[in-house]
Amino acid sequence: MLGSEKKPWVHVIPFPDTYRGKFSADDPQAAQKYAEAARAILEPHRNNIATLICEPVFVVHGAVVPPPGWLGLMYDYIREIGGVVIADEIQCGMGRTGSHFWAFQTQGAIPDIITVGKPMGNGMPIGAVITSRKIAECLNCLDDNRYQCDPVSAVVGQAVLNIMEKEQCQLNALTMGRLLVDRLTQLQRNHPNIGLVRGIGLMIGVDIVWCQESRRPAPELAEKISYRMKEAKIIVANEGENGNVLLFLPAMCLTTENVLFIVSTLNRILSTLQMDSSPDIMNLLLPQTSDNLIQQWPDSSGDSDTSSPAASYNAMD
Repeated sequence: MLGSEKKPWVHVIPFPDTYRGKFSADDPQAAQKYAEAARAILEPHRNNIATLICEPVFVVHGAVVPPPGWLGLMYDYIREIGGVVIADEIQCGMGRTGSHFWAFQTQGAIPDIITVGKPMGNGMPIGAVITSRKIAECLNCLDDNRYQCDPVSAVVGQAVLNIMEKEQCQLNALTMGRLLVDRLTQLQRNHPNIGLVRGIGLMIGVDIVWCQESRRPAPELAEKISYRMKEAKIIVANEGENGNVLLFLPAMCLTTENVLFIVSTLNRILSTLQMDSSPDIMNLLLPQTSDNLIQQWPDSSGDSDTSSPAASYNAMD
């Protein structure tokens, strides 16, 4: 979120959230309506719009998948007014959707520029900007040597691509993603604090609410769930506008055993946090931060013990 630091030449358009947004998934015209809402914001500035940059799947917003056609409509509009479009594929690309190598392909749209990063090196620093020859030739004033890739990182990047192909990581993202969504959706039927399970491939968001009917976000509850998931050695992030979405971005070598462990652990944690069986959960109704939650843990020794929950929470963050 750009917040108060947003520059005057930056224009933020509404992301197409069909769960909490103005237009729902049941609306067959949701893509068009969200695109029209974005155009209404950009139209007064149409002569000064240089580019649109966004994730084809809104990972940071909690694995929000745009309604079909939305991305193409936005790309068409930006090009109509003379701008270029950039697909931020750093988190959602490289086969993570399962069905396609690039997330923008799921929308049938083609960007002018693609940015990729972290997954390319599987931990090794590497990134890339991919574009057309026409756009690249416009940058001929740049020093080519300055932007060449480090050879070690390049070798690692090539190795990652080879392993992904050999081990069929993209296909695994598709099958394991479907299994994880299916099992989490089953969990939703038994736990009223799961408002929605959404995502594509191995980008999955679980929207935590106080009750399914009101859809009221429960970021405090999500914070406690993610803490306990980390205690069980499962890495989960709290994302979304309200910080109430559990975001699962597991490794693309995820196995069926891993999926069952994730789901069973979440089931156990949710069961222990039910309103009627856990009195301390009422404390979560008050706005709290991670630091506040840490302070609730007792420190019987009075010393800084690295084995304490508070210390382990800091290490996990």
